This record gives sequence, C-alpha cells and structure tokens, in this order.
Amino acid sequence: MHINITDNSEKKLFDIDEDTRKYILKIADIKLYEKDDDNILLIGRKSKDKIEKKDIITYQYSNDIIKTYNIAGFIGINDTILTIKSRFTEDKDNNNNDYFLHYMLAKVLNINMTTLQHNINYDSLFSFLPYLFNYYLKNALSTGVYKQYIRKEYNDSRVKGSIDFARHIKHNFIENYRVAYNTREHSYDNNINQLIRHTIEYIKERREYVFIFDNSEIKELIRNIEHVTPTYSKNKRNDIINKNLKMHAHPYYLEYEPLRKLCLQILRHDKIKYGIEKDKIYGILFDVSFLWEEYIAIFLKKLNFYHPINSTGKGAVKILNTTPNWECYPDFYNHKIVIDTKYKKMKNMDNVNTRDRYQILSYMYILGLKNSMFVHPASEEKECIQTALNSKLNENINGCSTGIYHFKIPQHISSMDEFQIRIKESEENFYNFIKSAYTG
Repeated sequence: MHINITDNSEKKLFDIDEDTRKYILKIADIKLYEKDDDNILLIGRKSKDKIEKKDIITYQYSNDIIKTYNIAGFIGINDTILTIKSRFTEDKDNNNNDYFLHYMLAKVLNINMTTLQHNINYDSLFSFLPYLFNYYLKNALSTGVYKQYIRKEYNDSRVKGSIDFARHIKHNFIENYRVAYNTREHSYDNNINQLIRHTIEYIKERREYVFIFDNSEIKELIRNIEHVTPTYSKNKRNDIINKNLKMHAHPYYLEYEPLRKLCLQILRHDKIKYGIEKDKIYGILFDVSFLWEEYIAIFLKKLNFYHPINSTGKGAVKILNTTPNWECYPDFYNHKIVIDTKYKKMKNMDNVNTRDRYQILSYMYILGLKNSMFVHPASEEKECIQTALNSKLNENINGCSTGIYHFKIPQHISSMDEFQIRIKESEENFYNFIKSAYTG
C-alpha cells in the first residue's frame, strides 16, 4: 500500500487490511531520537532537543488516522510506503510532485537543479542519494581527515608494543634479533575512510552521476581520501560495509556520522529498495524546518546577517557569564532586526502562538533591538504585517515593532522550470524588502 500525505497534517485511511495496519503501527512507533537504524536517513537537523524527540508520524489505531509533523520524504516497511510531501505547494496535475521540497534541497545542499528528479517517490529518492554526497563529504572533512586507532603487527628489532609470543616463536630464531610484537597506532587508512572511498568509486562507475564530482573543491577532497586509502580494493566492499554498520566515530568527528549513514544507504540501496531485508523499516526523511531556515539563510547571509547554529554552538549569544553558560540562538539578526523563521502557517499577529511570541520578544530584549519579524512560507501574496509594540517592553527603546513576512510559494505548478521562474520573484521581493528596510 502506498499512502500519500503532507507534513503537519492528518489523514483518514480507508479500507486497509490488518497487515498494513500492523506495519503503520511499527512506523508510528519509531522516534527520531531512538532511530539508530542505518536504513533510515534523516537529512538536516537543527537541534537535538527540538528535532530528535519528535515523532515521524502518530497513528490512531481505533479510527485509522495518521498525523505527520515537520518531516517530509518517505518511510516504509515491506510493501507499505508512506510518502510525505510539503504542504506548501500544489502541482497542477495532482501528481504529488513536490517542487518546493526539491527546490529547497537543491538550494541548501548546492545541487544542480537539472539533476533532480521531480517526482517524490521512493525510487527517485534513492536515485537522489548520490547528489547529497558532496555536501556531507565537505562537512565531514571540514573537521579533518578521520583518524582511528588500528592494530598493527610487526616483526623487527624496534620493539614498541606488546610482544606476541606465539607469533615470535613461530617465525623467529633467537639469533636473528627480531621480535614479533603488536601496536595500536593512529591511521588514516581505516574503515571509515575506506567506506568513503568505496562510495566515491561506486558513484564514479555510474554514468548518470558523471557530473557530481565536476568541481575543483570536491576533486581535491577526493584526492585526499584516495591518498589515505592505498589498500582500497573493490573486492573488499562487502567486508567494509559490514565493518561500518555501527556508529564508531570519535566525538570530535561527529560530522562523519551522517556521511557514514549516507555512504551505507548508497552502497546498500538495492538491498533496501527491493525489500531483500524483510520487515526492516527504511526511508529517507527531511527536516523541513531546517531546510526552510537554511533556505532563508541564503539571502540573509548576503546581507551580512548573523546566523547562530544551535546544533554546533556556533555564534551563540551569551546571556550570563555562568557555568554552564546561559546562551540563546536567534535564527538571524543584525544591528536593526532579529528574524525568526517558522515553517508554519501564520495568517496574522493574532495567529502567532504564545511560545513564539515570548521567544522573539526575548531575543529583542537580549539583543537590544527595536524590530523583529517572523518569516514563513505562504500560499498567497500578502503584505508584510508589522505591529507596534508597547514601549514598556524596554524603557530605553521606543518605537519597537514586530511583524510577519509572508514568503509566497508558487502554487498549481506544472513543471520544475515553471516553479523556478515564479519563486525567483518571491526571492527578489524578500531580499529587496529586507535590504531596504533593515540594512544600512
């Protein structure tokens, strides 16, 4: 059974059999923070506390209603597939083409739009995986080439480890002055780098991905991996896959963990896709809140906005000099305004929930700014709503205001080319509005 639904919505299922109901229950029982299965790949995460403790879906068994959250993509088990698309776009022919999701992915992950397949189903998403490789490779290698302790055997006169008496007796005579011994040494030629190397060679072998590595920066990173994996052998691929089925990255190299999972998905996609692993939950999921924030970052970074990163602690705003430090992470700010991205519908200021109100007001107070704004995707063209705040918010600041910017997402689209043309207008309007009102 193939179920289509949008993110942040509910859907009633009709005429489902008991096996399908059982499989949906298994999917609904998976929590992102518990998910350590390499058959499930989560693309993008903003904060462990905010994102990983959310459900993928919830399922009301009594009346067969499923509910989704800020996660898009697909997840399935055997022949039961749940496809989740963005709720902020509608295609003209009702073919479940998710132009908005694919467009954000391409912009945020710096993927050539011509390479994307537009139909969001599990076949196209598995084919899409190699296009993510460059993004995760750059992130991982930004922390340095991965080093790992490995066990090595020596038989010489320079003893520097534990003596291997059994091997020494077997191979050495007393008069040859050699000793058999073992050591643990840092090495770049390890299982993680071998896995990356096998993925690189796998992608190179496929003609449809010939342009993926056509970039000078990526070529240099690939040369680095090739240099540190001199023992690479295609015949060892299955052995390398099996040695990387469990997370074993050092905490310093946390960026290697999503790369490891992506490499496993690429190298094992046939086994996963064609159901060889029976009763295993598999899927590719996208944190759409993260994608929306990073999509807006493309324009605000050009205007020199600060963009703190919660997941890494980069750019945190210090509140108190305590241990541990009190700190906060506004999405974006400059000397005039703080901007909070929201992947949700926000009709007007009355529609803003209490938590979001307190959050943005606290950012204004901490940063000493007069202006704040929410930016959200909207299905129709609207003026930016701006509202004056009571001056008691901060007696030293007069004329405070907050607002909502409705970023129009094109609707009823018949092709990705049409979507790109129409959303360019929304992007230009947003950029020009922020530049003229809140910079300089």
